[in-house]
Amino acid sequence: MLAHFEEDSADTLTQDVVDRAEINEREHLIEAAQTSEEISTEGSATVTADSVELVNSMSLSGGNVFNDEVFDVAVEGTDGDYTVDVTEQRVLSDWQVDRWDTEASATDTIENSFSHYETELGATVVVQVNHHSFDETTNELDIEYTVDIVGIEQDSLAELLAEDEGLTSAQADSVADAVLGVNVNTLSMSITADATANSIETVWTVDIQNVEPVAQTTFDIAEAEADNDAEIEMIQEARDRFDSASATDYTHLATWDLAFSASSDTATVEATVSYDTENRAAYVDDLIASGVVDDVPEVEFEVVSELTTDDNVHVTASVTAENEDLVDNALDAAIASIRADDTADDDAADLFEMVQSADLETARMDVSVSDGHSTIEAGGQFEDVSEFSDSLGDGLGDGTVSHLYGKFDQTEETGTVYIDDLIDEDITEDAVRDTPTVGDDTTVYLPDDWNEDDTELPRFDLQQAADFLDTDVDDDIEDTPDEPTDETTVSLNPNEQTVTAGDNVTHEIVVTDLDNGLSSYNVTVTLPDTESATITGASVERESGFGDEVISEDGSSVDLERALGDDTYEATDEIVLGEVTIDIAEDAGSGPVEDAAETVEVTFEDTLLGDLDNEAYDSTTEPATLEVVTELPAPDLTGNGQPATDTTGDGKLNDLDGSGEFSINDVQIFFENLDSEAIQENQEQFDFAEDDSVGIGDVQVLFEQL
Repeated sequence: MLAHFEEDSADTLTQDVVDRAEINEREHLIEAAQTSEEISTEGSATVTADSVELVNSMSLSGGNVFNDEVFDVAVEGTDGDYTVDVTEQRVLSDWQVDRWDTEASATDTIENSFSHYETELGATVVVQVNHHSFDETTNELDIEYTVDIVGIEQDSLAELLAEDEGLTSAQADSVADAVLGVNVNTLSMSITADATANSIETVWTVDIQNVEPVAQTTFDIAEAEADNDAEIEMIQEARDRFDSASATDYTHLATWDLAFSASSDTATVEATVSYDTENRAAYVDDLIASGVVDDVPEVEFEVVSELTTDDNVHVTASVTAENEDLVDNALDAAIASIRADDTADDDAADLFEMVQSADLETARMDVSVSDGHSTIEAGGQFEDVSEFSDSLGDGLGDGTVSHLYGKFDQTEETGTVYIDDLIDEDITEDAVRDTPTVGDDTTVYLPDDWNEDDTELPRFDLQQAADFLDTDVDDDIEDTPDEPTDETTVSLNPNEQTVTAGDNVTHEIVVTDLDNGLSSYNVTVTLPDTESATITGASVERESGFGDEVISEDGSSVDLERALGDDTYEATDEIVLGEVTIDIAEDAGSGPVEDAAETVEVTFEDTLLGDLDNEAYDSTTEPATLEVVTELPAPDLTGNGQPATDTTGDGKLNDLDGSGEFSINDVQIFFENLDSEAIQENQEQFDFAEDDSVGIGDVQVLFEQL
């Protein structure tokens, strides 16, 4: 019921407006979408307890698009007063002509479509046709109109809700009050059909605030209609979590990018989804303080899937969890599984129980799935390891456990325990075998029988574990490559670039000539002069293994260090190791591009690359240069020789076709060229949303300026 009312309250008005605007007369667009051979969509969403912001675009091609068509609708308002703006360009069917062929008939049609707001909800509806043209030869309609819905009555809306939803009078009144209180900043949808390109482009945005009262009213109704104490308890916990999210401004952030293509025998889906949160720590603290939970695990996940028509689904997924209870539960499951298996060695279960009995201070577990194969990587740091010694009982004598190594796979379990001071130096083999810790299968080396330097016994990689757990280790362990082998080159791409003051640029870190692959690296990128530029961001292509990207406090350098573990690079001519982002100072540069004089140099130092044999490459580096200017020439996006211009004086190039006027054609050009280098490398000139990036949100902002 909670989801039901939230969805209805947020979407009812928009859906009704869309219906009234006769999108239901566009079944041909739905049919074209259903027959499309290629579909792509991308977007982002930001959700809090009190707001929803969403931007999404979709492109469809290969369907049956017969006519050019434009349909744009946008709604805004609150407290029962709303404004609806609609733009339509389409070819009418013969039976529709007499309803739209004149401005007067169009006005009557629109008024009839929205008349129920007057008859059922007590509002006043005012229709204003801003533009109307109709071609009698082609039946082409071009119309723009505005509908003002003023004074929706709360009592009328409550009566309608009570009738349709089966609510009591008091419940319906609470819902009506909450719904009318929602601030609709933007609810819009844009559809553009291109018959020549046989494609459909859609963009829709949602920006609504003050939705929390709707949720609280929904909780009240759900609790009142609960059938038993268990349902009431579940609803109360959901309300408590919602209240904590509201109190701490807990925010969910999601982005997605999906592409579908189909041919006669193959269908492929590729999807990338990312999810993040803001203020999670405060939210968790509030949950714990209010007694809702005792602890909340930190979990991150990523899923990439590919679907083909051969009935195979290829999925790559990873989960990272940081929480002592999760690892403890995993140990419980492992112990129970071993104890229940008659063929399993109970010694393995004993080892797990020793681990579980120690005081777990820090824990982390990673789970990854790829094409049906799963890998679990877990680690823990223990405060009290006396349990390991205690569990061996009298077998230790005065000895103490100094190191423990275990390896488990599907076929065998092996282990090595290092015990200090177990026996005297002059002990015999018979005396060693008499100790309870030594079995018949134990290999015994007496001091005269072996050389510690020549005998390799397995040891646990403490530094690797410390990196995995993001903690410290006292042992002075270095796992660095040995002597240099082949020569390779580390460079930045682009290595020369012209940028404007106040801008930020991203360089790829490129490594070439990896004749024996890559297993580890330590690369430091530096800026000798931080007055004109600073390093503000860095990322790597492969985040597996152990390591980090650390930027110095003054932004003069970033150190990228990582041991790749099982996700090494095979031998290759070139890889992109990662990216580094540089911010240019506002007062940098000296003039327009032709007068550029200030140069910012980006260099390397302390570069170390390890091959698959853990040997170091003999590497060289190539620096990059940035020419800083105060302004860049406007790009020519259409190829007509007319660069884009600024018609408003705000520094943004809104006239993208260079015609000297701002029109719907400029918005379409912007959307079609959104991912082009001309726009993405000149983001400052096209950042209409002023969020330091250029994406679908900027298209929406530019569209709203029409």
